[in-house]
Amino acid sequence: MLVVQLMLAGIAIGMVLGFAMLFRSLQARLAEQQRAFAELKSDIARLFGDARDGELIQAVRHLDAALSQVDEDRAERRNIDERYRQLSEDSRRDRDWQRLFESGR
Repeated sequence: MLVVQLMLAGIAIGMVLGFAMLFRSLQARLAEQQRAFAELKSDIARLFGDARDGELIQAVRHLDAALSQVDEDRAERRNIDERYRQLSEDSRRDRDWQRLFESGR
């Protein structure tokens, strides 16, 4: 029985670590998108001074694409946060069951 408990604990720890790595990767992607967004904002501000219609339209399209990507990344981050919360709850529940099982011996 101890082997099964150790296996369950190992699986839970592995899942938590995996989600933590995924979360950090997503944070890095979000930071990169925010830097790109700031760059586009400065480009648009510069273009307003000497913009031709085509350049301004192109800048707006780039800005729209960057905003869409940021929205997708935020939605993905929310999903990961929810999965991480659920995994934490499952892990807590597993520990509670393990304590209950051990106290029943």
